[in-house]
Amino acid sequence: MLQVTHEIDYKIQLVTTIEQSEDPVAPAHSQASFRTRLQNFGRPPRVMGLDLARGLAILGMVVAHLDMPEEVDLFAPGTWGALANGRSSLLFALLAGISISLMTRGRSRPSAAELPHIRLAMLGRGAFIFAIGLVLELLNTPIAVILTIYGVLYVAAIPFLRWSAGKLLVLSVICAVLGPATLAVLKTVLLEPSAPGVMLTFFGIYSAAAWLALIFAGMAIGQFRLASAATAGKLLAAGMVLAFIGYGAALIPAPGSVTPFLEESFDGEELIGDSSMPMPEYVPAEKLDLGGMYCEGEPGSYVSCVPPEEVPERQSMDEPGLSSDQWPDSSSYDASYFSGIGWAELAQTISPEEIGASAWLAFFSAEPHSGATAEIIGSGGFALIVLGLCLLVAAPLRWIALPVAAMGSMPLTAYCAHLVSYFIAAGPGGMLMSDTALPLTVMALLIGSTLWAIFLGRGPLERLAGLSARAMAGAPNPVQTGNRTTE
Repeated sequence: MLQVTHEIDYKIQLVTTIEQSEDPVAPAHSQASFRTRLQNFGRPPRVMGLDLARGLAILGMVVAHLDMPEEVDLFAPGTWGALANGRSSLLFALLAGISISLMTRGRSRPSAAELPHIRLAMLGRGAFIFAIGLVLELLNTPIAVILTIYGVLYVAAIPFLRWSAGKLLVLSVICAVLGPATLAVLKTVLLEPSAPGVMLTFFGIYSAAAWLALIFAGMAIGQFRLASAATAGKLLAAGMVLAFIGYGAALIPAPGSVTPFLEESFDGEELIGDSSMPMPEYVPAEKLDLGGMYCEGEPGSYVSCVPPEEVPERQSMDEPGLSSDQWPDSSSYDASYFSGIGWAELAQTISPEEIGASAWLAFFSAEPHSGATAEIIGSGGFALIVLGLCLLVAAPLRWIALPVAAMGSMPLTAYCAHLVSYFIAAGPGGMLMSDTALPLTVMALLIGSTLWAIFLGRGPLERLAGLSARAMAGAPNPVQTGNRTTE
């Protein structure tokens, strides 16, 4: 039997890096007593500051889903939850990039021989995450699921695994600066394409331009010494500068020529994503003056009311609607309605000012989920601030941070548990409007994650993701050494 070489051992270690590092308790203590496991939670090779940041990102998304103030008022603590809107998902994207870097290379570049196995493992993990996202979307909650686009971008990062930190940062800047404007102009010129593929990757609430910029930045940061206080300090300082630049740019007034178009765009909320429509305000029915209006809707649902002149001509004022056999024949419609606009009419349909307004918003909107450059830079800076602080305080505040870090050690499980609990409480298509939902959800996630991490280690869905990665990667190929092959 030939001796197994160090290269083979290293390959196997690289393919299963994520399985080894995802156990929140150091491997040497994985079979120890409860007290020992508790004391060794988050010890090397894990970086507890990263787990803490992941936990805060999950908490931020829970707050954004269950406590939805529209704007932050520094003098009203009840509105501080609005800080999580949009920023928590971008923090999650940054941390995803760091995780990819730690899984696939750490601080050393993988060799060409190791890449096929690493890439296949990444593909298997991304496919599993995408599939879990589809299952969550089937629950039909009002929450925009992040896992489908997360799985897609996980795979999109595969070609860049060997890139240096400098190249990745340049690519991140290109995505942040040029990506939003390109997508916004294309959306305007192409008359807002809405096919499922482009909605998932480009024009959905989680914009590919924003996420790729943060993922590439995270992949670069993952090559630094994250356990170093100096690195944490640099991330904190860089985050402050970027937040100042991004949110400061959003205050620049728009040129007069594009202002009318900006007023029709919900303050930038429909720039790229279509899922940031402001929530309706609930008021007592007796305060509404609906005299002379015509309304439609179902009991227990939203009611839409319009003045008489806006009621479709084909519908009688005395009837709630027409059955399908009463609809007019399609031949009665103008053929141009079905033929679209085409190249000849495009110039008359879209003005240069409208294109300019799209480009302006793509650069200078900082609205949550707008996917604009200002939001990417500003909220990306916010994410760096959170990451830097977590890396600095995780050790000195270890016992205080432990429950949040435990949840961050199993982010996929915690996120899915939150959405499933929302579905159970609200039902299909239901909106959870409860004052106790937020504290109960947070308490359950913190307690459940802590107990699971201490007693059982890695989260259940993290284990399945690891199995998917190993199944896709298979065993590493033999290493050629001279004229002999080691197996």
